Amino acid sequence: MKKKLKNKCLIFLLLCIFALVGCGKNQDKMDKTTEAKETTEDIIDDTTTESAKDDNSDRVMLYFGSQPGGDMSLEEFEAATISYNVYFSGTAVYNKSDQTVKLNDEDFEKIESFCDDVISGNIKVTEDNGADLPSFDVTVYDKNGGVYELNTYSNGWIEGTDEIIDIVMSYFEEDDYVDDVTEADYNWFYETYGVEYGINNIDELSRDYSVENAIEDGCFVIGAMVHNDYLYDEFMKQYENEEIAYIRVVQSTTEGDAIIYDIFYRPESKEWMDAFYSERLFVVVDSTRDKFAAEDDRTITMRIFDGVAEYEGDTGLYWVAYRGNVDDIDLDSDDTFVIAHIN
Repeated sequence: MKKKLKNKCLIFLLLCIFALVGCGKNQDKMDKTTEAKETTEDIIDDTTTESAKDDNSDRVMLYFGSQPGGDMSLEEFEAATISYNVYFSGTAVYNKSDQTVKLNDEDFEKIESFCDDVISGNIKVTEDNGADLPSFDVTVYDKNGGVYELNTYSNGWIEGTDEIIDIVMSYFEEDDYVDDVTEADYNWFYETYGVEYGINNIDELSRDYSVENAIEDGCFVIGAMVHNDYLYDEFMKQYENEEIAYIRVVQSTTEGDAIIYDIFYRPESKEWMDAFYSERLFVVVDSTRDKFAAEDDRTITMRIFDGVAEYEGDTGLYWVAYRGNVDDIDLDSDDTFVIAHIN
C-alpha cells in the first residue's frame, strides 16, 4: 500500500514538473510574441514617420498670389490675377497653366528662409493707403500642419514678397502671363490705355485712311519720303528714360496702301507691383487696307514685347521690337518684330 502511494506521489510530482516546464515554454512563446508585436509596432511607427516625411515633399510649403486694384474690365482683372504654389520638394507651380518647374537650391533656400520668417512673425505688413494698390495673399504651411497667413487688401505691402515673386516668376515663360486675352483682343489695349493716354482705337479709322491722312494727322510716316521723324526721336528718348511713350507709325506699301502701327511703352511702375503689366511694349498692327495682301493677312493684331531697339542687320539699320534680352535680337526669330527698315 505504501509502495503504491509512493508511486502515485512520484507520478503526480512528475506531472507537476512537466506542467511547470510547459508553462515556462508557453510564457517564452508569449514573451516572444509580445516582443515581436512591439518590434512590429516600432517598425510601423518608423515607417509612418518616414512616410510622413516623404508626404511632405508633395505638400504645399508656400502659396502666394496677387489681384490688381483699381477700375478695370473683368478680362483685365482675370488676366492680371496670378497665384503660385511652392512645394517642400522644391518645385513651383503656376496655377493658371499648371506648369511645373524645379527651383534651384539657392532660390529654394531663399524661399525657405522667407517661410521661416513668416512662421516666426518676422515679416511685417506695411500699411499704404490707396484703392489702386494690388492685394497680396501669402500662406505658409509648416511640416507639422501649421498654417500662417498674411494678407493685404489694396492697403499695404507684405515685406519681402516682391523678391520671392521675382524668384518664382523668373522660372516661367513670359507668355504664361500674357495669355490669350491680351494678344488676341487688341480692344483690351485701347480700353485699358486709350482713354488715359489719348490713344484712339485703330479700328475706328476709316477704311480709306491713307498715307496723306496720316501726314495731316501728325503721324510718323515712312514711305518714299519720311514725315514727322521728330516723333521717332521723341519716342526713343522717352523710352530710354523709362517714361510712358506712344507713337503711331504709318508705312506705305509698294502700291501706296497704309499699314498702321500703334506702339505704346509702359515702363515698370513702382506703385503697381504686378509683373503682368510691368515694363511692356505693346505693338498693334493694322493691315486691313493692304489690298494686295492675302485676305487672311488683312487683319488687326496685337503683340507684346519687352522692349524696342535699333538693330544693325546685314542690309541696314532696323527698328525692332523684341522679347528677351536686347543682345539676343535675331531678325529670323519669332521673338523679334521688324517695325521699319530705317536706313
